[in-house]
Amino acid sequence: SYILNQLAAATRTATQHGFETSPSVQACTKGIWMWGAPRSLPPATDARSLDPNEPRHLVLLDTEGLQSISQTEGHDAKIFCLAILLSSFFIYNSESKINSAAIDQLSMVLQLARKIRLSGKSRASTEELSKVFPQFLWLLRDFQLDLVDESGQAISTDRYLEDCLRPQTGGTHAVREQNETRRAISSLFASRSCLALPHPTLGTQLPQDALRNLPPLEQLAPRFRQGVVELKRRVLQGPALKVDGTVANGSMLLHLAESYCKAM
Repeated sequence: SYILNQLAAATRTATQHGFETSPSVQACTKGIWMWGAPRSLPPATDARSLDPNEPRHLVLLDTEGLQSISQTEGHDAKIFCLAILLSSFFIYNSESKINSAAIDQLSMVLQLARKIRLSGKSRASTEELSKVFPQFLWLLRDFQLDLVDESGQAISTDRYLEDCLRPQTGGTHAVREQNETRRAISSLFASRSCLALPHPTLGTQLPQDALRNLPPLEQLAPRFRQGVVELKRRVLQGPALKVDGTVANGSMLLHLAESYCKAM
C-alpha cells in the first residue's frame, strides 16, 4: 500500500489520504481497493505504448495480501485471479529474496491457468492465456544480498529472476510441483522483470520504530528512493489494458470486473 501511494504521488497527511497502511499485525486492505480517480499521464513516448496523441490514465489497484490467517486459499485465488485479469501491469510484492516459499505462493497461477476460460466452451491454451496476462514485475522488499551467479559474477535482478525460474533437479512431489509453477510463470507472463528495494531506513538516522509509520519518501534511504523512481518509470511506461485489442475505458473495466466476479 505504501508503494502504491508513492506511485500515485500521494502521502498520508491530514488533508491528503492514500491507500490505508497500518503499523499493527491487523491487515487493513480487504479484497481489492481502487484508487479514487484515474491519474492522468503524460503522452506516450514508448513505441509499444499508445498513440502519443491518445490520452493516458493510470488506475491503481491495491490487493489484500496472500496467505492471511483469516482467509482460505480459495479466497486468495479469487483475489489473485481478479487482480491479474483487471491489470495491464502486475506487481508481486515479497520480502527479502526469491525462495521456495515465495514460489509456492505463486502456485495460484497454476490454479488460474487450469480454471480460467476465455470462451464459454473450452479451456484456454497457455498461449491464449499469455496474451491476456499482464506485464509482471517481482518486487523484492528489504533486499540486502549480493546479486551474483554460481560463479560469483555480478548479475542483474532480471537475470536473478530467470535463474530462479529454471526447473530444479529432483524427483520428489514438492520439486515437481514447484517446477510446474516455474514453467507456468515463464509461460503465462511473457513480459516479466524483477526489481529489488533495500530496507527503506538503511543508512539513515531514522529510529527503529520508523517502519511502523514510514515518513515521506525524501527522508528514506537514497537507494530505496532510487528504486521507487525506477518502479514508477516502469509502471508509467507499461502497456495499456486492452480488451479484444481495444484500449479499455472506465465502463469496460467495470464490465470486466462484473463478468469475472460472476464467473468466479
